[in-house]
Amino acid sequence: MSADNSILVLTSRGADGRPEYRVAHVQNVEMADYHVVADRDEYLACYFDEKTIVYRSQQKAWNQARKLYEEYDYVEYGIVTVDLGGPFPGTAGVSESAPQKGARKRRKRSASLNQVLRLKRQVRSLIRRVAALEAEAQRR
Repeated sequence: MSADNSILVLTSRGADGRPEYRVAHVQNVEMADYHVVADRDEYLACYFDEKTIVYRSQQKAWNQARKLYEEYDYVEYGIVTVDLGGPFPGTAGVSESAPQKGARKRRKRSASLNQVLRLKRQVRSLIRRVAALEAEAQRR
C-alpha cells in the first residue's frame, strides 16, 4: 500500500525578499510544484494557514522537518524541498518570533476547502492506523 506522503519544506520569499520556510506533512507532494498556479495555491492552502510557523532560518526549518519525520511511522518520499521562487500565495503565517508587520489577512475558506481539510485529517488518521497495523502484523 502506498502512503504517498512526504515532509515538505517549502521555500518562498518574504516581503523583504528574504527566504521564508514552512514545514508540513503532506500528501501528493507533486502538487506543491504544480504548473497550474491556481491548483497549486489551493493545495498549499490545505496545508499552510495563519497558524503555520514561518521560519527565517533554513536550519530551524530542517530541524522541524526532521522532528515531524520522526513522528510518523512511515513517510514514503522522505523530506522534500520545493522553492516557489517568489512570495507565498496564501496567508503570511506566524513568524517564528513575532507576527510580521503588514502580514496579509487570512482569506475566507470556501465550504469545499473546509471539506478537503476535514478529509485530509481523516486520511492522515487512517494512514497512521494502517501503518500501526502493518507494523503489528510484521512483528507477529
